[in-house]
Amino acid sequence: MTKQRRVILETIKENDKHMTPEEIYTKTREKFPAIAMATVYNNLNSLVRQGIIRRIQVPGSPDHYDRNTEKHEHLICEKCGHMADADPGDFISGIEQNLGIPITRYNLTLYYICPNCRTTSFTDSECYPKQ
Repeated sequence: MTKQRRVILETIKENDKHMTPEEIYTKTREKFPAIAMATVYNNLNSLVRQGIIRRIQVPGSPDHYDRNTEKHEHLICEKCGHMADADPGDFISGIEQNLGIPITRYNLTLYYICPNCRTTSFTDSECYPKQ
């Protein structure tokens, strides 16, 4: 693994949020100032292909990257954009049983209003930062 790829991966693994390429680039530059944005994108694509990280595609938003490659889905707050992990349980198994065929892959994103946005005492700036 190249030094650049290792630093990018460390950046993702050290952060508990689902980071965008821009956020990864900014944080990686703290450790590796000479890195280029194109290098970050190329390495993110390679890490996804290798199954080391997971790409989360959200319509109308930049891709996000997840250090957790275990089977899980994502909740996205419609108000502030906060992204959280979600476990759909046996949801896919139920669909497979209903259809009588195996699901080979899928992309499921659930939208909600996060706890901070549901309370009236919070303003947008006090809620989770937009991702």
